[in-house]
Order: sequence, then structure tokens, then C-alpha cells
Amino acid sequence: MKQNTRRWLVRAGVALAGIILAAGSMLLIPAVQDRVFTLFVTQHLRTGNTPFFKDDNLKVLLCGTSAPFADPNRAQSCVAVFANGKYYLVDTGPGSGRNLALWQLRGRELGAVFLTHFHSDHIGDLGEINTNAWLDGHPGPLPVYGGPGVEPVVQGFNQAYAQDEDYRTVNTGSGLLPPAAATMRATTISLAGPPTPRMNRRSAPLQLGGLTITAFEVNHKPAAPAYAYRFDYRGRSVTISGDTRYHPPLVAAARGSDVLVHEAQSQHLVRLIQESAATTGNARLDRIMGDIQAYHADPIDAARIANAAQVRLLVFTHLNPPPSNPLTYSMFYRGLNRVRSTDWISGVDGTFITLPPDSKEVIVTTLKP
Repeated sequence: MKQNTRRWLVRAGVALAGIILAAGSMLLIPAVQDRVFTLFVTQHLRTGNTPFFKDDNLKVLLCGTSAPFADPNRAQSCVAVFANGKYYLVDTGPGSGRNLALWQLRGRELGAVFLTHFHSDHIGDLGEINTNAWLDGHPGPLPVYGGPGVEPVVQGFNQAYAQDEDYRTVNTGSGLLPPAAATMRATTISLAGPPTPRMNRRSAPLQLGGLTITAFEVNHKPAAPAYAYRFDYRGRSVTISGDTRYHPPLVAAARGSDVLVHEAQSQHLVRLIQESAATTGNARLDRIMGDIQAYHADPIDAARIANAAQVRLLVFTHLNPPPSNPLTYSMFYRGLNRVRSTDWISGVDGTFITLPPDSKEVIVTTLKP
């Protein structure tokens, strides 16, 4: 009986190997290759970006979670907020446009871009994202909002991409790619009242299709102005800090938010890098690592803000330096659990948060390209 079973298993194995070999050989036939490729592309196009727009919940997607330190698995600063069939980007750091393309986020559904400030790691992909939106049929100039200074930033990108747009229009035709829709349109968000020592001003609320967006002043000096943004939709809310040092007025901005997406810099790790730079004679890195400690927030600082604001979930982003292994992860968040032991996560590119309307539910998943 055992002998017969062995024989049957051997024959089945040989048959299976033959089938696999035959299938592999079939994939070498050009017509079969074309058919398989076409089926894959068709399925890819049919699937589209369904997870983002299948319902009308407020959603948040981290599309870039690194600071300027290079990380192979992270783009730089970018957060997408979804509401009412549109998505809105807060910052467009280098690499974020690639992530948006991998997740099949179509440019025609991009409602606007909101810039927190004008450091390069927050604006680097603005031109690419705008071009992709134009190629995808965005209906008009892409609105870009920010504090005073947003106009020359947008003007610079428009100018830098002008020749590229001319080439594409000549090649494809202005009927499909109207030049008027290729350029971005800057809008300055002003804060109410004169400057105050506490830096606690806010903007008038902006209404976009049922979504309410409010800008709040934060302290990222010498980079100024620097804004946080709060998004409110159907009884749910998310506040995005942008870059800031520990800033108590942010408590009022984030008060009662379901989610606070807050930047985080491990001052301990940065100091160790600074010490190593000094030891090895790298004076430039020594100086830079010393300077950046003055205008970023430690995870414990962010947790204090979240606790005082009574937010449901604290999400860390703009991770500096990005923790890329268990050792640096443990060091990055050292001491955090003594301040906020639960209801926080370390963001990654693809962290996806869903907030069903008029509820307290916070659903967290991670998307893959």
C-alpha cells in the first residue's frame, strides 16, 4: 500500500513538473506573452483607485513619511486627505509623486495642494504631480495654497516646466492637453490678526465641497510662515502639524481631532549623529545636526500635544532620522510609552486611515503599491 502511494506521488510530481514546464514554455510564445500582458493591464485599469473613493468617508493616506535623510522605503513629506470624491495633498516631498502613481491616484481627482512651508523636502515633487494631473485630464489649473511666499514658489515651478509643457502640447495637441490647464494657480492663505509672541493665529475656514480646511500658525523658525492644517468632514477630523518645534498653541488647533499627524524627530539620535560628525571631523554635518534640533519636535513632545488635545490617534511622520530596523525604532520612540502608552502609530508610506462619518471608529491599514 505504501509502495503504491509513493508511486502515485512520484507520478503526480512528474506530471505537475511537466505542466509547469509546459506553461513556462508557453510564456515564451510572443502571442501568449501579449495576451498575458494585455490581461494584466486591463485588470490593473479596471481596479483603479477603488479603495480611496468607494465610499464618502474622510480618509488619510501617508504618501511620504521621511525627512531629508534618505530612506529606500520612504518618500519625503506628503499626506493625502480624501473627501467628497476628491483628494487633497498636504506637501509634495520628493518621491511622493511616484507613490501616488503606484497607488493609481488619478490627477483628475486631485482637488488642491496645501503647502505647510517651503523647505525643499516639502515641495520637491510639486512640478511632477502637477504635470501628471494635467496629463490625466485635470480640468483646469491646479490650485496650490500656502502662506505668504507661495506665489513665487508656484511661479518658479510653472516657469521650470513651461518648455516641457510646450513639447507635450505640440506632440499631443492642445485639444487633449490644453496649455491653460498645465499651470498651477497659487492662493495665499492669510492668518487673522497681527503676529503675536505665542504664534497662535489661524485662518478663516476654507470650504471645498463640504470639506472645511483651516490653517494654523506653527513655530518652525527660521522657516516662516509655517502652517498646520485641520480638515473637518462629516463629523470627523484630521490635523496635520507640518514641521514645528514643540508648539503649545497646536493643542487648540487639534482639539478633539480623530487623528493628529505630527512630525517627529528623535533628538537623541540626532545628537548621536552630531557627536559622530564631530568625532570624524565632519564640521558641516556637525553644524547641521546641531541646528535642526531647535525647530523640530521629539515624539514625546508630539505626544504631549496629542494628549492635551484629546486626539484619538497620534500618527508620527516626517521621521528624522527614519527608523529602519528594530534597534533604531526602539531608540526613536524611547520613553514615549511613559507619556502616551496607546493610540499612537509610527507612520510608513502607505499608512491608510478611514474615518466613517459621525462615529468614533478609526480604521488603520497599510497599502502596498
